[in-house]
Amino acid sequence: MGAVEKKPADKVALYSGDELGAIVEDAIRRALALNDQSIEYLDMEGACALLKAHSRTVRTWVAEQNLPALRAGSEYRFRKDRVIAWLESRPAKPGGHLNPAKRAKK
Repeated sequence: MGAVEKKPADKVALYSGDELGAIVEDAIRRALALNDQSIEYLDMEGACALLKAHSRTVRTWVAEQNLPALRAGSEYRFRKDRVIAWLESRPAKPGGHLNPAKRAKK
């Protein structure tokens, strides 16, 4: 018979219910704190500045182009990371910035 390879014993930690609860609560608090720091919300003015667009255009994009926005009463709020993702997902169309009537004349 060949030599038997010995594996190191698994480490076991014993915690009381209160200790384990405290560890879990601490981990949750740290995870939430990290998430809160990375989420930035913009108002309409901030979204317009980020997108370099007029507020009417931004409202149109919300209504017709699925620009992600949240309603806070009569105001819109935009998660900055989602606005950037939306912007980056849009395909670039040659001449898309021109008015269709002007494109037809050329």
